[in-house]
Amino acid sequence: MHSFLIPIKLSDNPKSRLSKVLSLNKRIEFMEFCLTNLINSIYAVIPNPDIHLLIKGINEKVFAVNKHFSDLPLNQAILSVTNNLFEFGHRITILHADLPILTEESIIRINQTIPKNEAYIYPDEYLSGTNGLTYTHGSIKKFVFGDSSYSNFINLAKIENIEMISVNDPGIAFDLDDEEDFIKVPQNIRNKLLD
Repeated sequence: MHSFLIPIKLSDNPKSRLSKVLSLNKRIEFMEFCLTNLINSIYAVIPNPDIHLLIKGINEKVFAVNKHFSDLPLNQAILSVTNNLFEFGHRITILHADLPILTEESIIRINQTIPKNEAYIYPDEYLSGTNGLTYTHGSIKKFVFGDSSYSNFINLAKIENIEMISVNDPGIAFDLDDEEDFIKVPQNIRNKLLD
């Protein structure tokens, strides 16, 4: 069995670091665009996927997936939700929602890791953050998403003797956090965000 867990932080001022290039409404549209693209890509590749949204914050957008709300800090919320939902041995993929160039090909590659036993980590393009993680529930006892999460996960895997394979996937590596990232977004996607 395999599930996707997508953490989403909702607020009154989402993606504030993009405020010089995208208005508040456009930033909300951007979040919805990325999340819808991610969910549609999963549905396109995997029959009957089990998708869970882990939602933090005050706003709620309705999607046809399982929703779980938490006020805990991100890493504690992920641990709490996964412990409540999944049995030991369940395969889980955690993916960030803000991946504007994610494609079905990326989901196909993730799908190929599901039957395996190893953990797979998908770093951002700077090898700093972690935009995706596939693992077996019970093998990771704590999560270290946040600043320097990629190296923190690699170090955690060494300490816990977890085989963790790093995967450079362009569709997962690129996330949109600030103005510098916005300039790198392909023009066709930028046009959708600005229209």
